[in-house]
Amino acid sequence: MGVSVVGKILYQPLATAISITAGIAANKAVDVMWERIEPGTDRRPLPGDEDAPIAKVAAGAVLGAATFAVTKVVADRLGRRFFKHITGFWPGDAAPQLTSGDASALDGA
Repeated sequence: MGVSVVGKILYQPLATAISITAGIAANKAVDVMWERIEPGTDRRPLPGDEDAPIAKVAAGAVLGAATFAVTKVVADRLGRRFFKHITGFWPGDAAPQLTSGDASALDGA
């Protein structure tokens, strides 16, 4: 079992905790941003809200999706850096090592 595989296995519990925490934080951030867009509301309109106009539901969905995507990527990256700092192992694929004259890694081969 290689170091990369061990790192990935050991990282999974941390990744799960990071993912849950990032999801909660992103949801709160979206609601705070929506309150600034539409003062007096405590959350963005959801598809199940009977009186919500479709444009507001769609705008809330776009804001939510963008916020969740960025939050997930940033949290995952910071979690991986923290894991490497603590263990010395990178919990993912290592960067390809190029040798002199080897361009195959650059073209996806």
